[in-house]
Amino acid sequence: MPRLRPVLAALGVTIAATAVVATAPSPASATPPLPPAATYTVTTGATGPNQYSTDSPASPFVDKDGTFYTQQSAALYGPKDERYWAFFTGTDFDDASRSSAISDAVNPGNPQDKNNDTTWRCNNSPTGKIASIPPQGQWQKNYCDLIGTWVDPDTGDWVGLVHNEFTMFPFGDGMHYDSIDYAVSTDQGRTWDIKDHVITSPYSTVRGDTQAFPNQTYYFGGGDQRLFADPASGYFYVFYGSQVINKPGQAGRWNMRNEHVARAPMSGKLAPGTWQKWYDGAWTEAGIGGKESNIVPVTASNPNGYTPPANDYNPLNAGSIDQQVAAGLMPDQSPLLYMSVTYNAYLGLYLATANPINPNNSANAMPVFATDDLSTQKWYKIGDTGGVRYADYWYHWLVDPVGKASGTITGRTFREYCDFGCPSGRSEWRNITIDSSSPAAPVSPSLAYQITSSSGRTLAQVSGSSATTSVASPTGSARERWSFQPTGDGAYAIVNVDSGLALGVDSATTTSRAWGTKLTVAPADGTAGQQWFIVKNVAPAGSYRLVNRHSGLVLGMSSDAERPAETTPTRSWTNATGNPVGGTRTAAEQTVTLKAVGQGVNLALNKPATAQSIQSPGHAADRAVDSNTKSFWAADGPLPQWWQVDLQGVYQLSNITITNDHRPKRFYQYDVQVSTDGSKWTTVAAKDTTDPATDTGDSYPVSATARYVRVNMTGGSERAGGRIEDVVVNGIPVPNLALNKPATAQSSGTGHAAGLAVDSDTGSFWAADGPLPQWWQVDLKDVYQLSNITVVNPPGGNRSYQYNVQVSTDGTKWSTVATKDTTDPATDTGDLYPLIATARYVRVNMTGASAGADGHLATVVVNGIPAPNLALNKPATAQSSEAGHPAGLAVDSDTGSYWATWPLPGWWQVDLQDVYRLSNITVTNYYLDGRYYKYNVQVSTDGTTWTTVGTKDTTSPATSKGDSYPLAAAARYVRVTITQNSANPSGHITNVVVNGTKA
Repeated sequence: MPRLRPVLAALGVTIAATAVVATAPSPASATPPLPPAATYTVTTGATGPNQYSTDSPASPFVDKDGTFYTQQSAALYGPKDERYWAFFTGTDFDDASRSSAISDAVNPGNPQDKNNDTTWRCNNSPTGKIASIPPQGQWQKNYCDLIGTWVDPDTGDWVGLVHNEFTMFPFGDGMHYDSIDYAVSTDQGRTWDIKDHVITSPYSTVRGDTQAFPNQTYYFGGGDQRLFADPASGYFYVFYGSQVINKPGQAGRWNMRNEHVARAPMSGKLAPGTWQKWYDGAWTEAGIGGKESNIVPVTASNPNGYTPPANDYNPLNAGSIDQQVAAGLMPDQSPLLYMSVTYNAYLGLYLATANPINPNNSANAMPVFATDDLSTQKWYKIGDTGGVRYADYWYHWLVDPVGKASGTITGRTFREYCDFGCPSGRSEWRNITIDSSSPAAPVSPSLAYQITSSSGRTLAQVSGSSATTSVASPTGSARERWSFQPTGDGAYAIVNVDSGLALGVDSATTTSRAWGTKLTVAPADGTAGQQWFIVKNVAPAGSYRLVNRHSGLVLGMSSDAERPAETTPTRSWTNATGNPVGGTRTAAEQTVTLKAVGQGVNLALNKPATAQSIQSPGHAADRAVDSNTKSFWAADGPLPQWWQVDLQGVYQLSNITITNDHRPKRFYQYDVQVSTDGSKWTTVAAKDTTDPATDTGDSYPVSATARYVRVNMTGGSERAGGRIEDVVVNGIPVPNLALNKPATAQSSGTGHAAGLAVDSDTGSFWAADGPLPQWWQVDLKDVYQLSNITVVNPPGGNRSYQYNVQVSTDGTKWSTVATKDTTDPATDTGDLYPLIATARYVRVNMTGASAGADGHLATVVVNGIPAPNLALNKPATAQSSEAGHPAGLAVDSDTGSYWATWPLPGWWQVDLQDVYRLSNITVTNYYLDGRYYKYNVQVSTDGTTWTTVGTKDTTSPATSKGDSYPLAAAARYVRVTITQNSANPSGHITNVVVNGTKA
């Protein structure tokens, strides 16, 4: 729509220019509350480049074979302007590139029908055939954009909605009419058939129809749609904008924009006749020609969330736009204009971002709205982006930043993509985080659940295998019980109670997004393939869909031996086409109930426990983790007294339950602490009331990384003392950054390669082929802020090992972070070393061993988080920059862009906007042709006095991973001065990464 501005100008038309209070989680069966029952905060975060900027929002989808696509269109007005439907493909939004095979495809039956020139297609579509050309004659009858694409689960056909702009200048005013058609492609987007109308204006779209529009205004119609396929209800919802236009000669605002919504059952596959518009509080009007209400946020003065018909637009009313608005005969701009909608699993609500109201071409905070029920369209404003301001826009969309292939379901943080009018002044994506006083809590992390479909199948792990299946009659086996462990942003890891392994698909490949992918269990790795969204269905009551975050597909279970447990597209109907793509799949296979069937995985069960004191051997510390509720630990002495358990691994904890001796009227006070090393403790819960102890104990939701849990008994009723019957700790292993990453060694014995120390099989091990010392190392494939390293040597036979552990950012310069020089025997849990270090490489130098032990590693576990790039999107400057390659391109996260300068020497620098303790700087130069660069790296706290912290003066070629410089310095500014380029006299920097912590 920005394309209208030059057209209107040419025709002489002027365009006028929160704190969160924590509350208890909602009951599992309840819908999370809306304002004012809950409070929300909206926070903006990291930004990145949007390489998909064009004349429509992107429409992502995944094909039946798992291939990711996103689609955009342009239909510009000039005789030689672009008109195309373009398709991009890749792993996800971060790396997709234009598919020439689809974007440049030509209809073999009609060479005029092309994806890269849609002129013929639009003019000969159902809308094009009823449109007319204006007297000026240089315009087309119809300009059409494909906006909103969906893949039919029955056939694999691509189906989409088509936005039409037709019959240009219907009243000689520079505008047009809008409508929405639908199109189908049976050959993966290469050719398209625009079949029919689906959403059309309630009024005439005939040129110059003064009978329909006898006064000063006319109705533009609806378009610029956003398609949302709701997995909970089985409906498509399409949100679309309309405009009322002043006829030429009217004063004041030339247009007024409103927002509308229509819906259709997904079983109808977008076809005409299935759509109903929302009008006067009901879905009663036909998509083709029906009336449509302007939707607005719910307020005290308008609890219905739409403009009453008496106050909505009527072409028979006299007066200009401003006159009718002033008289209450039509609404002002809808605050919900151009909504982008997602189901937010963290909140358990639908969210929408919308166009700010920007008078006089200003820019303002983008509002955020929420509703709990799309069938009622009651949207509440829950916040906005504050000082991050957006100009008027049409082309925005939302994406989950973890799966990065869809925006249908998102978590606590999501990406908001912006094409034009963005806060940064360029096309971008920006993270938006929503916090709530009452986030969704559909399950309890302390319980185990039986997952059963409406078709009567129950999910189970296959005994002794990583495979899963579904059974018709549950046996009560632990293999049929699953624990839901929260990630903290609305997704869950689903962990088998029997094996402790996580349910999912392999997120390292796109083929695992294919329809019918079989589900497996594996060690929890925190990837999108092992994360699941829980979506509460509208029907059947009390049922859910489990949606995989990597693929966007849902869990389905069937009696079909070929697909007992799979991932499959959302459906609310049974495939009746006979097409083998959809097979015999039904809705009942993917709507599931979650029945609590006991305790979840207790990480503390039978783990080593210690205490400050014990009353007697019969009340030892381990009695609190033996699962026997009749036994208990009792302290021997006055309070305070501590008790603790070693979980023998680092876990992301989600819940801790403490059960005290609950004989009548006894109460206890205590606090709960956690630690990764058993020395530094963090309090995560406290009980300071006099509420009596119960047989179910007290449960504390937590979000903490820990190996040790401690309970400090501080008080209690008379004779209560320090007593604990049971401690239950729930959570999942912290992802092992080393798992299946490339490992190398100084030498390896036959059958004992270096990779066996990072393969998750505790029975395999790396063995050196030669005398000690011997080194082994792993490349984590990225720079991380490390928190723990666990080294497990093969135990047994009282053997012992000595070694040191080193880390490096570049694989060349190493820092020692841990040493084992004792003769303590190796154990099956290994030795854990807490640390704070930035690194990409971890090395273990085996220096000694007991007789016959040699150099062996069974498992190496590395924990940490991605090291934040302090330079990302921070202000960058340079001595000079070549055209098209400004300084900011070295800190934009786009590895395809770069800063360039000429001649050399030339400096580039970034302002981190605060002082940090820097630990690493990585400089990546242009690297595709074997060239090398020479430069120095300097840091400064004030931008005036500089200290050199790194120098590259060798002729080693530039590489994609760049060159890293470990350091320990406080700085706000980082400068790179390039002195030589072996290929030409220019300097190039693709990316600069700066790691560190706040000073």
